[in-house]
Amino acid sequence: NHRVALVIRAEETVLLTDPARTWGIPLLRVLEEAGFGIDVFVKAGEREQARVAAQAIRAVLREPDRHLLQAFHTFDRLRLRLRESRADAVLSYHFFDWRVSEAGKNRFSLQVFEMGLPGAIRTVQRITGICRTPFYRRYRDWLARTPEGMPAPRRPEGTDADA
Repeated sequence: NHRVALVIRAEETVLLTDPARTWGIPLLRVLEEAGFGIDVFVKAGEREQARVAAQAIRAVLREPDRHLLQAFHTFDRLRLRLRESRADAVLSYHFFDWRVSEAGKNRFSLQVFEMGLPGAIRTVQRITGICRTPFYRRYRDWLARTPEGMPAPRRPEGTDADA
């Protein structure tokens, strides 16, 4: 019942298709096998670059039609893709990735993954727990940013500015 999102540059698609590049973790296959829906957003400057990246990603997935692959070419488009995504969490290696938090999404990284069957169970439980955490969904209006990454001026609804 949960979706996760991955953001990648087209020229770095190998990070999703070759487990040797992610410390042996076959990210797409693990997430798919665990039952997560996957949204992959690919930064590509040209259509052909996006097509090649999408083809490589789809080749790794067992059920590619269950997942969403979309390209973007500008930072504003990435922000829009993240906001519109139904994903609950986004793979990110930045401690406080405001692009993720302003979209109302939680963040996870490779650190949540463990080896072995008991580790796989704990991994799925961790990611599910991250997806269920409502903090960023609840407070995303207060976490909004300007295009430059500065906190956007927001006034919570129902407050009196003169008080």
